[in-house]
Amino acid sequence: MAPAALLALAAALAGAAADDAQLRTWKQAAQSGDAEAAYRLGRAYKLGDPAPLDAAEAERWFEKAARLGLPSGEAEYGLVLYQNGKQHEAVPWLRKAAERGDRRAQYALGTILFNGVAAPKDVPEARRWMRRAANAGLPAAAEALAVMAEPVLPDPRVDVVDVAPVRQATPARPAAERWRVQVGAFSSRANAERLWARLKPGKPAAVAPIFRSEGRLTRLQIGPFDTAAGADAFCRQVRSISSDCFRISPGSG
Repeated sequence: MAPAALLALAAALAGAAADDAQLRTWKQAAQSGDAEAAYRLGRAYKLGDPAPLDAAEAERWFEKAARLGLPSGEAEYGLVLYQNGKQHEAVPWLRKAAERGDRRAQYALGTILFNGVAAPKDVPEARRWMRRAANAGLPAAAEALAVMAEPVLPDPRVDVVDVAPVRQATPARPAAERWRVQVGAFSSRANAERLWARLKPGKPAAVAPIFRSEGRLTRLQIGPFDTAAGADAFCRQVRSISSDCFRISPGSG
């Protein structure tokens, strides 16, 4: 093996050992009642960095952080429950986080109350929460306020790193317009490439990965898809591998 390859292998092994040590430290702290450590574990399993992607483990550690009273843990746990179809369980956690000022939870709660999903429909209360999220600087909430006269809002979906939910669903576009999905955002490109290697076998023939570097993050996006329905179908297909897949409209970042 060439010297450069040996150095790369040594660096990779050292990085893996450091990741394992970090996870052990967090687990020991979380099991001793450290809410922040439990939250970090939830994020690690949700993002696949530095832990392997594992939605069930992410939910478990977010629950521990939430039950220990960490506001960010309450928000993440509520959002993960909602995304996993456990809407009724999600509502009390989202409400707690919303009352503490988490704008993602305010947006999600406003959407739930407006649609009457998992809670009685309450349009004035929905608008109140959506307005608070918009005032806190969440662009999607401001957009939602403008369309709340429509019968149903899209379900809230949360980007794996950013606090902002994904953009609102729009009416069906002509097939010539192109859509993408985002399946993850990582602190290293290598982790994004590992996720792509897991997704690649089941992808449609016409799509390819897009690695977008933004500061310290690498976002893995996949496309193009001719229709929004095609992008959504791909997200459903890969949900067991990446629970954070969401659609990106044509012309969006």
